[in-house]
Amino acid sequence: MESKTQENSNSGSIIGADEPKHITFPYDYTPVHPQLHQYKKQSFFHRFISKPIYSVLKPLVLVFRVSMILLFLFIQAILLTMIDFGTDKEKPQTVFRRKLFRLTTKICCSIILLAQGFVVKVVRKPAKNSKSAISVMNHRSGYDILVNGIIGVDGMIGKEAYTSNFLTGAPFKASRSIQIGKKNQTKSGFQILKERFTSGQNWPPITVYAEGTVTSFGVILRLRTGCFRLGLPIQPVALKFFYEEPFEWLFETVPEHFLATGNNLTGRIEASFLDVMSQQAGEWPRQFADRVGKAMADEIGSVYVPYQSEDVYYFNGKGDISKCTEEYLRDYGWMGTLKDYKEMCKKAGLNWRYEWPKEKFANIE
Repeated sequence: MESKTQENSNSGSIIGADEPKHITFPYDYTPVHPQLHQYKKQSFFHRFISKPIYSVLKPLVLVFRVSMILLFLFIQAILLTMIDFGTDKEKPQTVFRRKLFRLTTKICCSIILLAQGFVVKVVRKPAKNSKSAISVMNHRSGYDILVNGIIGVDGMIGKEAYTSNFLTGAPFKASRSIQIGKKNQTKSGFQILKERFTSGQNWPPITVYAEGTVTSFGVILRLRTGCFRLGLPIQPVALKFFYEEPFEWLFETVPEHFLATGNNLTGRIEASFLDVMSQQAGEWPRQFADRVGKAMADEIGSVYVPYQSEDVYYFNGKGDISKCTEEYLRDYGWMGTLKDYKEMCKKAGLNWRYEWPKEKFANIE
């Protein structure tokens, strides 16, 4: 009689056995708050030249940037709607249409990001002949979606908000991205991915932001395991931002985020395609996800932390403290929610957008 824990030589998973409910975080880490900026000194050029110039030109720069965003989002939406016209939305695009899609998005997304003061550079290209249906990318801001269009990863898993208007809905549909969070949706993102990539059709690669939410540049959250349960090779793509003023899309509203990005006249985004990684024999999906997350963090000099998206939701006042990880509560439970932390910083005379050690608040009432 065969054992119920027989190893699957193809995917590395363990057949017939349920993954343990909790697998201990396997790495040492330095605590870094996933929703607060890390203070750093600004360069002489930015502090005394570009920042003063920008303070004078800010209204003109913002008008220019808004105009360029709207113009090229509109142009992109029109072109992609034409490319997608008459196709079966339940099937992949033809090879020719996919090439047109990639060319269109690369040009439009590059111009939009350039107008915001950012250029994208692929510092580590995919290995030759490497193939993977799933790309896992760290999530830093709304710009990550534009980076996708530049580096040639077609679709993504995204929330319903992306399809709610013409400007963002057109590329989402043309790329055959996967929408989650729809009303009355009966299938999870994992189920949709599984059906797609076992159908035998030539579906394009899909980007999964496996952290589950947007985080600061200092960390990569412990990755969710959904896409790692498919037994498919994973293409890790690590993004690193170079900037002067902090601009992550964390707790800000869309207008606040856009105004914050405007503080950077110049910046750079580097994308690194790591080697494709596969699940090892006897390795649980949780362990596979951790191995990928750690490799991505090491590539861009971030910290892979045991915190998860539930910790972020709680800090933003939208979650339940009972769902927070033990590690987050141990390291940052003293902060409370963002509202609590703002009040503490106000009393201590500190900028609440930055992470400050607990000792800074020792003397406040």
